[in-house]
Amino acid sequence: MVGRFRTRTEKWLHLVQGTVWSNMPAALTEFVGSTSGRTKVNLSDVSRVLMQGNVAVVGAANAQLRLQYSTDNGTTWAYLDGGTTPSISIGTLGYKSSGWVNIVPAARKEVMLRIVGINGDGVADPQVAVVNLRFR
Repeated sequence: MVGRFRTRTEKWLHLVQGTVWSNMPAALTEFVGSTSGRTKVNLSDVSRVLMQGNVAVVGAANAQLRLQYSTDNGTTWAYLDGGTTPSISIGTLGYKSSGWVNIVPAARKEVMLRIVGINGDGVADPQVAVVNLRFR
């Protein structure tokens, strides 16, 4: 489920709601193993992003969700900061926030976004009640 909301100073993007990831793997994997959550967004007028989530059922201790972008319709992917963030831990319950992350210039145009997971254990079934992105 993707929803969009814009205020004068921020864009909001709602990407995930109430989704269980059965047997989340350790390897970097697109959210729940599906490409259906990808969405296009224009980031030309923003320079920072914040990823927020609410973990209802924990994953493996070091499990994370991360956000990636693509400028070629999903052939290649990179992180919005040029490193490995924004990301949130899903190894503990509750509300999580990545903190504000600077977006690299290469991503400041129309891009495709996806959520990926990493560091699952192949057994735990984390559930994320919601994942929102805020852009400034």
